[in-house]
Amino acid sequence: MSVQVKEEILEKLRSIVKENLASNDDAVRIAYSRDQMVTSDGPDYVVAPESTEQIQEIMRLATKYKIPVLPKGTGANMGGLVIPLTGGIILDLKLMNTIHEIDVKNMTATLGPGVTYGQLQIEAYNRGLFVVVPSGPHTVRVIANVCGTRGIGHYAGKYGLGDNQIIGMEIVLPNGNLLKLGSFAHGKGEYSANVPHSPGPDLMGLFLGGFGTVGVITKIKVKLYPKYPQSDLIAIAGALDPLFDESIFLVKLGYSNLMQIRWPYIAILAGRNREESLRLLKQQLIEGFSLIFIEGTKREFDYHVKRLKKIYKKRKGFTPILYSEMMDTMSRSLSVDGEYTENDQEFGYMQERRKFHDFMFQSVRILRLHGGFAPHCPFFSLKDAKATWNYMKNWITKIGGPIEETCCYFQVTDDGHTILQEMDLEFNPDPNKMGDNIKSFIGIGKPIVDTMFVKRNGIQYYFYPMAGSMLENIGPILIPGFWYLSKKFKTLIDPLYLMNRGRGIYPEGFAQEDLQIQSFGSMSGMDMGSMYWFQILGSVINNLHLDKKEKLVKLIEDLKNKKIGEEYLQEILQSALNSAVSIILNDKTRATVDESLGEFFKRNYIELIGEKVVIKSDVHNLWIIEFNSLENSEPIRVYTVEKKEARGIPYISTDFVFARKALSGEEVDPLLSMLKPDEGKFGIMESIMRWLKGTILKRFSNVVTIGAITLLYRENLMEQLNTRFNNKIDSILSKLNY
Repeated sequence: MSVQVKEEILEKLRSIVKENLASNDDAVRIAYSRDQMVTSDGPDYVVAPESTEQIQEIMRLATKYKIPVLPKGTGANMGGLVIPLTGGIILDLKLMNTIHEIDVKNMTATLGPGVTYGQLQIEAYNRGLFVVVPSGPHTVRVIANVCGTRGIGHYAGKYGLGDNQIIGMEIVLPNGNLLKLGSFAHGKGEYSANVPHSPGPDLMGLFLGGFGTVGVITKIKVKLYPKYPQSDLIAIAGALDPLFDESIFLVKLGYSNLMQIRWPYIAILAGRNREESLRLLKQQLIEGFSLIFIEGTKREFDYHVKRLKKIYKKRKGFTPILYSEMMDTMSRSLSVDGEYTENDQEFGYMQERRKFHDFMFQSVRILRLHGGFAPHCPFFSLKDAKATWNYMKNWITKIGGPIEETCCYFQVTDDGHTILQEMDLEFNPDPNKMGDNIKSFIGIGKPIVDTMFVKRNGIQYYFYPMAGSMLENIGPILIPGFWYLSKKFKTLIDPLYLMNRGRGIYPEGFAQEDLQIQSFGSMSGMDMGSMYWFQILGSVINNLHLDKKEKLVKLIEDLKNKKIGEEYLQEILQSALNSAVSIILNDKTRATVDESLGEFFKRNYIELIGEKVVIKSDVHNLWIIEFNSLENSEPIRVYTVEKKEARGIPYISTDFVFARKALSGEEVDPLLSMLKPDEGKFGIMESIMRWLKGTILKRFSNVVTIGAITLLYRENLMEQLNTRFNNKIDSILSKLNY
C-alpha cells in the first residue's frame, strides 16, 4: 500500500471519528503491538470509536480497502489475541463505556463494549444486585469477557459461565451491517422480553467465543442477580490429592458453587510485592483448599456454615474455616512484611469480604507481580481432575520446571456437570529465568496432547482463536461437522478475512501463506502446530503395540554397536511412514467443506513433494526423508547421505526415538528428550526457533500433525498401522534370524 493511500485512509478514519481519535503515529501504535507473550509490528492505525454508527462506517471503509480490523476491549488477555498479526486497524472500544440501562425489576443490564466489570458491579451494588464476575480483574470489559472467553469465574457452579448471562446482543458485521440477536431481535429490541432465544434457531452462539473474528459486538444485555445479605467463602483445607475426592463429595452434597486451588495462588494473591510472593511460595502453610461460596439470608447462611463444620469434625485430615476467619487469623502469617493496614489496597477487601469476590481485585496482582498465562484449560468431568493434575505435575517435575510457580485450580461449572481445570504458568519475568518458563510450558505439552487427542476427555478452553494454522490443520479431524459449518459461516460473513486476520478459521480461498504474517519477537498462536507436532508424533509412537519388544531391543542395540547395518532400521521407518500415508489417504471421513479426510491430507502432502528433511541422531549416520509423488508405490524415501550433501537442508533430531527405545515400547516424549543433555543434543531454544522460522519445516510439521492426529483420533486407522508395522518388523527380524 502506497504512502498516499495510507494517508488517504487515515484522513477518512478521522472524518468518521474525532481527529484525535484516529492515529498512525508510531508512539501510539507501539502500545498496541505487544503483550507478555507476543510482540508484533503493531497495527497500521489505532481508532477509538464512540458509537455503533462510527463502527459501521469504519467497517465499510475497511471493506473498501480490504484492511484487517481487530476490536480490542481491555487487552488483558496475555496470549497475543488482540495483538495484530497482519497490521490493519485496531478498534479501541474503551470510549463506548455507557451502561444504557439497569432494569432492577427484571434484573438486567444493557451496556456497551467499553463497560468494565468494576463499573457495572458498582452500579449493580447500588441497586441491591450484582453481576457474575470472571476469574479476572474488575478492569476487564464485560462484553470482551463473556462474548470472547465465555467468562469462567467462581460463580460458574451456581449461575453458569459468562455466556450463560447474555440475553441479547448487537453486532456490527464485517460489511458494516447491524445484526440484533436474542432478545434484541424481538419487536422492541433491547427493551423486549428477557428471553435470550430467538423464535426459531438461536444464532447467538455463532458469535460467542470468537475473539473478534466474527464481527464487533457493540451492545449486550446481561443478567443481574440479588445481592444476598450474607455471603462468604468456606475453605476446606488439606492435602491436595484427597481434596480432589473431597470436592466430588461436596458437589454431591449440593455445594456445586466450588473451586479448588493450590497454595501458589494464595502466595501470589497475598503477597503485596514480588519478593513477598516468592517468599510465601517457599513457606507453604497448606497444600490446597476447596473453596465453597455460600450466600443467602442469615438463616440460610448460618445453616450451611454450621452443617459443613459439623461434617468436617468427623472427616479427618481437613480443616474447615470461613474466609473471613481465615483472613483474620492468617493475615499476619501470610504477610511477610507486616500486617495489612489501611494504607494497603487489600485493606478494604478485608473489611467488606464480598468485595474480594465480586471485584476480583487480587487477580490483577498475578499479572502485575508475575505475569503469566494458562496454556492448558480443558473442560472435563470432575472425576478426571486429580489424574490430569498429577499427570501434568509429573511431567513438569521430570524436566525440572519450577512446579512451585505452576498453579492449578479448577472451577466447577453448570452445577457440577463439568469443571474447567486451569494450569497457570505464573512465570518469572526475569529474562534470565526464561528457560524455566519454557520448561513449564513444555511440561504441560504432553498432558495437553493426551487430554485432547489420545484420551479425548477434554475440550480446550481458548482453542479457537489461539490456534491459527493449528486449527486449520486439526479442526477437520477433531470436529469435522462443526468445522465444516464454521468454515461456511466465516466465509459467508467475512469473505475478505477482515476480522482478527490470522486467527480462528480462515474463510474459503485463504491459506496461511497468503496472510503475510508479521515477524514476531515472541511465540505466537500462529505457530502452536509447529511446536506440538513433536508431542503428537510421540503419542502415535506410544500407541503402537509391538509383539516382539525384546527382539526389537536387541536390533537397536546391535545397530548402535555396528553389528548390523542401519539400512534395516531405515527400512522399518520408511515402511511405517508409507503405511501411515496409504492408510490416511484411503479414509473417506468428511473433513473440509468439499474434501474427505484422505483428500485433505493429500492436499497438504502435495506441498511437500520434492522437499527433503535431514534426520540427525547419535544412533545412526545422517539420513534424509525425501517426499515424492503419491503415484509412487512408496512416495517417502529414507536413505543415508554424507555431511556435505546435507548442508542447507532443514534437519530434525530423532534421538528421542532411539535413545528412549520408543520403538521397543517405552513411553516417549520428544520435547522431554530435547531438554535432557544425555538424551540428545538438540537444544530447546534452537529447536523452537527453527520450527517457527523454517518454511519447509512448518509445512512438514503441518503434514505430520494432520497425519498423526488422524491416526490418534481414528482408532481403526491406528489398528491398521499397528498391524502393518508389526508385520514389517517380523519380516526384518526373520531376515536377520533373530
